[in-house]
Amino acid sequence: MKQWPDFDSNGDLPLGIHQATITEVLQHFGTSTLQRQVVASRLERIYKLARSTGQVARFVIFGSFVTAKPAPNDVDIFMLMEAVGRNKAANGDRFRHAHECRKRSASSAYSGLQPATTASAGD
Repeated sequence: MKQWPDFDSNGDLPLGIHQATITEVLQHFGTSTLQRQVVASRLERIYKLARSTGQVARFVIFGSFVTAKPAPNDVDIFMLMEAVGRNKAANGDRFRHAHECRKRSASSAYSGLQPATTASAGD
């Protein structure tokens, strides 16, 4: 099990990149309150959908979800995807971000960057 650093006096992780599996992120940040459980469920759904493309190179989680805030409204993510040639365009059908955003009323807006947690693709 991953050992997470303590939050600072503002409730943030120390500056830096904290690598973890998605399971470690969900266990550490997604269980303490009902709101965190709801947001963690959204994160897990997005992660699985992105992973299903086979093109995820990096999946970075940041914002209030990876802080001590008891009730984050959302989870901020940044994904770096592998390049897909035109002949592999069918993979795009498996990850229809715009459709999922409309369907779930998800916001794609980002606030300022905070210390990031990177979920490894190995989980």
